[in-house]
Amino acid sequence: MLSKYTIKRQTMWSVFLTSLTLLLALFASFGPLAGTAQAGQDKVAVCHLNGDGNYVPINIADPALPAHLEHGDLVVGVDVDENCQPLESDGDSDGVPDAEDNCANVANPGQEDRYGTAAGDACEDLDGDGTPDVNEANFCLSIDGVLLESQGTAVCGSSPTTGQEPNVAVANGDGATAYAAVHANGTSLPGDNNTAIAIGDNAVAIAGEGDNNSATASGNSARALAAKGNNNTATAEGDDAYAEAFNGDNNSATATGTDAAARIFNGNNNSATATGTSAFAGADEGDNNTVTAEGDDAYAETFSGDNNSATSTGVYTCAGAGDNGETAVNENLCN
Repeated sequence: MLSKYTIKRQTMWSVFLTSLTLLLALFASFGPLAGTAQAGQDKVAVCHLNGDGNYVPINIADPALPAHLEHGDLVVGVDVDENCQPLESDGDSDGVPDAEDNCANVANPGQEDRYGTAAGDACEDLDGDGTPDVNEANFCLSIDGVLLESQGTAVCGSSPTTGQEPNVAVANGDGATAYAAVHANGTSLPGDNNTAIAIGDNAVAIAGEGDNNSATASGNSARALAAKGNNNTATAEGDDAYAEAFNGDNNSATATGTDAAARIFNGNNNSATATGTSAFAGADEGDNNTVTAEGDDAYAETFSGDNNSATSTGVYTCAGAGDNGETAVNENLCN
């Protein structure tokens, strides 16, 4: 017969074993804060925060994850990479980090950027209406003689480049037309790095028969021409606006406003800027001339001379007419 002392010892031993079992179970749940996952348990890769403030990659048991998160640990693949470095954000999940993605809100793993602007093709929106170009009813894109996109009534044409940079034609609008190193009749012209962009119904942009020319027409029936020369820029912004830089080098013509017009013809290193409804700025038959018309119906021109300047803010102004080095501001010096 067992003594009371023996029974008491057995009872104490049973209580000890039970307590030890509970302690081991508790350690299995929270122990990974000081070690790794146990065999047979699902494992989670985390970066464990040490007492020195550094992170160390370890594997833990899945049930221990809440305790590790409360401790300040980070989950590999969610918060950090396998080296405990912060993950780069990739909002559209296309495999390209946002910091390097040319269209961070739309998945485009190929990063297509065929017409060379800041946005990738998936985000391009030339007319700013919120619809990407590739989804527009009337849109086309032609690069170096290849028609890459064609929807609706927009017309694009380009010729193979004669140099290293492409000739690009882009049109967005009902009946919009863009030609890069292509004549208006569709004939190919020699050229390198010419860009024609037409935005708006019946807008027309032509750049070519030379190198590094840019023509941009933005507005219904706007027209822009940069041709027969090199390094020319023609920009027409506004319904029925017109800009022309023709037969010369290093010219810039900019027309901004409804019916505004800027024209440079037969000359080099000229600048013509017209801003306002029906404003007109023209530099014809000369070099190194600067013409500025600012205001509705303002009219300024230089004609048949070099190194002249004409500025109008609303009245007829002219400098040149065979003379050189004239400066006219709201006055007629073409006598």
